[in-house]
Amino acid sequence: MSKEQTREYLLNRIVDKITEFYIADTGMQIEDALHKVYNSKIYEALTKPDSYLVSQSPSYLYCLMMTE
Repeated sequence: MSKEQTREYLLNRIVDKITEFYIADTGMQIEDALHKVYNSKIYEALTKPDSYLVSQSPSYLYCLMMTE
C-alpha cells in the first residue's frame, strides 16, 4: 500500500468513526452527520497533504470538532 493509499484509508476510517460518534451522541441521521463532518474545519485540515491530524485518534478529532 502506498503512502497516499494509507492516508486515504486513514481519512476514510476517521470520517466513519466521527460520523458514528455524532449519531450516537445526537441521534442525527447519517446524512446529517456526514454533512456536519464533511463541512467541518477539522475535515478541511485533515485533507491537507501535510496534515498530522490523520495520525490522531477519531475520538480526539471528534472532541475537537465539538468545540468548533
